[in-house]
Amino acid sequence: MTKASRLTEIDGHVAIITGAAGGIGRATALRLADAGASIVAIDVSADARDSLAADITAWGARAVTLAGDVTDDSVAPAALKLALDSFKRVDILVNNAGMGSAQVPTWQIDPAVWRRDLDVNLTSQFVMARAVVPVMLETGYGRIVNVASAA
Repeated sequence: MTKASRLTEIDGHVAIITGAAGGIGRATALRLADAGASIVAIDVSADARDSLAADITAWGARAVTLAGDVTDDSVAPAALKLALDSFKRVDILVNNAGMGSAQVPTWQIDPAVWRRDLDVNLTSQFVMARAVVPVMLETGYGRIVNVASAA
């Protein structure tokens, strides 16, 4: 990607992105970095996370990564701390981490699978937002994007 089009309202901002290492998360991280944002990339995949950070820094943008499963209660505060320690602010949260399990009739869904789906696809978005909103309110600026899919 080249720095063809700058979104001036993003330049200088800091974005935390969950599920950042692949698919929509990676594309979002690259686009925001291209627009001038510093990126805090959270993902369970170390190789993909490192590759994303290398691509972003190769452009001259800034990126840090955090290994984490968004269902772990320690990830949200750790991501906030990493953003504040690294960049002194948080302006954007992209809740992109998600998963889908097998599409089966309701009566066939294992309750453990149901709970995991809810934790990844819904609870993590609440927990991440809950962590960053106080900082956004304090600075008077913030954007939260929750990504969903048909899965």
